[in-house]
Amino acid sequence: LDAKWQARPFQQAVALPFVKKFNSQQREGGRQLSVEALCGVQIDGAGLSRVADARLAAAGLVVPPAASRVELTFGESPPTELRLRVACGDVSVKLTLDKRWLGKTVAEAVVKPFLSVYNRRQPTATPPRTPEQAVEIHADGAKLPSAKEALRMGPLEALGWHCTRVDLFFSYEAVRAAAKPRPMLGQSVGHISTADYREATELLWTHRKLNKADGAAIARSFTAASPLRKLKYLYLYGNSLGDEGLAALAPALR
Repeated sequence: LDAKWQARPFQQAVALPFVKKFNSQQREGGRQLSVEALCGVQIDGAGLSRVADARLAAAGLVVPPAASRVELTFGESPPTELRLRVACGDVSVKLTLDKRWLGKTVAEAVVKPFLSVYNRRQPTATPPRTPEQAVEIHADGAKLPSAKEALRMGPLEALGWHCTRVDLFFSYEAVRAAAKPRPMLGQSVGHISTADYREATELLWTHRKLNKADGAAIARSFTAASPLRKLKYLYLYGNSLGDEGLAALAPALR
């Protein structure tokens, strides 16, 4: 790096040129890096411990003049698309966020498009909702620390790279209503009544350590309660059902 390049931010001077060179040398189908996936930086063996996020380091640091070796560590590349189901009350909307929308805030990319549908479905005398009125936002069933902060953040930063569902709440009464017990498997597989299964419109069983035996148990419960005419959504991501568990479950969902 000559004086001109040494004066440039780390991302421009080191990370981005390295990523471009690395990717150009990969065979077809080989791993492709991105600056956004940078998760570790070491300069002459010293980690950048004073910087909490390596991506922030790449955006603003300057390479020390005496540096001779830089080591970069890359993790998973961020997705270029996010497919979400956004819901509030009885209104549910599917959204697909491509790169253009991922570059916007949650308020612009997620909440405003949803509200354009939600507000049209409300009684004419009902004042339209706005993003700023959201009191809570849940991503895949987990409450975000601050709805106001999340609205100002990008979708990937606020919701996570693998989010599939966003629930919006515009009153604490709605939050309390959603917190009421709903049919869940957890540690009580098979303990949900047939009537509960038949009334359920969605079953949120994510990250519950379900295995192939649980898949068979779910299938038996579904078969006993069929037909499940009201059930529209079944969320099972974050489990370990495996091929056997899914094979057992598939016939019950036909």
